[in-house]
Amino acid sequence: MYWSMTLDLKESLGWHSHEVYELLYCRKGRGHIIFDNQDISFQGGRFILILPESRHRFLFGQDESADLKILCLTAADAAIHLSSSLSNWLQNIKKTPAVFSDHEENSEFSALFDKIPDALGETEKKDLDIIWGRIGLILAIHFKNQGAGDMDSQGRHGDTVDRICNWIDDNLTEQLTLDIIASEFGMSRSLLTREFRKFTSISIVEYMNMRRLQTAGAILSKTGKSITEAALESGFSSIGNFYQKFKALYGVTPSEFKKQLDLQR
Repeated sequence: MYWSMTLDLKESLGWHSHEVYELLYCRKGRGHIIFDNQDISFQGGRFILILPESRHRFLFGQDESADLKILCLTAADAAIHLSSSLSNWLQNIKKTPAVFSDHEENSEFSALFDKIPDALGETEKKDLDIIWGRIGLILAIHFKNQGAGDMDSQGRHGDTVDRICNWIDDNLTEQLTLDIIASEFGMSRSLLTREFRKFTSISIVEYMNMRRLQTAGAILSKTGKSITEAALESGFSSIGNFYQKFKALYGVTPSEFKKQLDLQR
């Protein structure tokens, strides 16, 4: 699920926060978003990414207004529909409540927002993959403009960690261990664990669990397969462990998740 709307906003709003990622694109206008320790102004072509739980307010002076396109994404949906690199980038933004980048007003970036339909509820399932593809492109262009595209290649072992992530993604159904992964890439266990956490901010076990849960969520979302099939096909050998970790990531049990999907279909 995603939420999207177009607003011509000109009235100041009080302090508030959301449990979702809020993506704002200003087509034109002036005004400000005020955070506890940050102030970002609106201007044509500016993209602003607000992190979950970041307290903020909109502030407009006399004769000021902003033509905004707003997208809201839950962390769970971002984990399912976005690539592992984009998911990692989102999770690694921790030092500020929001980030922004500037683009030409009538650029490809602007056109991507125009092609995302406004929706405050269900969207036709056949259109979701296209929409999430466009959202992924929006985030990829933003992070590239910020220099985040080089995150995984910084330092001596950055490229190796990127290859390790891709290799794990291709072998999620195998019973992977630190020894197996270290041997595959010619590294010691200690070097592997240290460098992996350095470049991803999580442990290898956490990464494997996250990717397996993302895979399971995608299987349940896009197929009619059972919860047990989704668990096994995503690499979990224990159904009890799968239930526990699934709820920790998505906030609901696999059964509740599947029930919500069935109601939407």
